Amino acid sequence: MRKFLLLFIVISVKTCYSQNIEDVRRLYIEAHIEKIKSDSLNILLKNYDIQKNILVAYKGAELLLKCKESKNPFLKLKYFEKGKTMLEEAINQEPNNIEIVFLRYINQVNIPAFLNYNKNIDQDYALINSKINSIKDNRLKEYILQSLRSL
Repeated sequence: MRKFLLLFIVISVKTCYSQNIEDVRRLYIEAHIEKIKSDSLNILLKNYDIQKNILVAYKGAELLLKCKESKNPFLKLKYFEKGKTMLEEAINQEPNNIEIVFLRYINQVNIPAFLNYNKNIDQDYALINSKINSIKDNRLKEYILQSLRSL
């Protein structure tokens, strides 16, 4: 009975985490199109345990996305610095995590050059291309491939 209960807990936690990360991914993708989705992503990330490295990366990417929406230049800079720091911390923890590297890549490609956050574009692109076939999540893989084609 104990083994069954432990197995149930492990499966529940894994299912809950994978559902959560899928929600975060979906909202991040949609946030590029609709501001309301960006707000939803912000609220969703506040409710999650940001100790998970992938969520730190998405929080950083969400802050970088907020830069585009903000009218206040001081807030833009604040969001940029904090988002960049969070994204870089996540990459330092998992330098070969293709999803996190992709988040940095997509942001560096889209951020204005004068902010000088574009030093990793070539190496990130090379890593993404070399590991794209190792992605097990087909939706994530397709999103990355579509994003690379549209740039």
